[in-house]
Amino acid sequence: MEKFLVCGKVTNTHGIKGAVKVTSYCDTPEDLASLPSVYTERLGVYTRLDIIDASVYKDTVILTLDGINDIEKASQLKNRMVYASRDDFKLREGSFFLADLIGLEVIDAANGKVYGKIENVNTSSPQLLYEIKTVSGTKLLPAVDAFIKEIIPDQAMLVTPVPGLLDDDTV
Repeated sequence: MEKFLVCGKVTNTHGIKGAVKVTSYCDTPEDLASLPSVYTERLGVYTRLDIIDASVYKDTVILTLDGINDIEKASQLKNRMVYASRDDFKLREGSFFLADLIGLEVIDAANGKVYGKIENVNTSSPQLLYEIKTVSGTKLLPAVDAFIKEIIPDQAMLVTPVPGLLDDDTV
């Protein structure tokens, strides 16, 4: 499991005193705004930036970061990803990080057939999609209760797909 998780992207500066606008990749913008710090990454080295102040305006998080006190320094963060330490999140019972699903085996809940492994979680479409690497290529599995029976962190995702969704069977 990764120690740092992508939690947003700096999209612009905000004002002239160094605040930045961040698009949140967390469940809610409030989740990002509640963090004590964020990190930037360069060549595998993570640099901590303590959050002095945070607010949410529409779906954007406005962050004032320690050491970023003018528009020039804030401009250097534009288009950079920001990360959070997984230790700074308080997950609710039964919750998990999407990043932790990568590599899980996808298994038919009814017959135990292994379809493949999760290679990515696509969050850019209106519907969350799991990208499953199968023997015949990558298949997309919508993250809906009708298909996802159970997710067992660090083990497997149990599914009940319709024929042909994850294999080459025809209906």
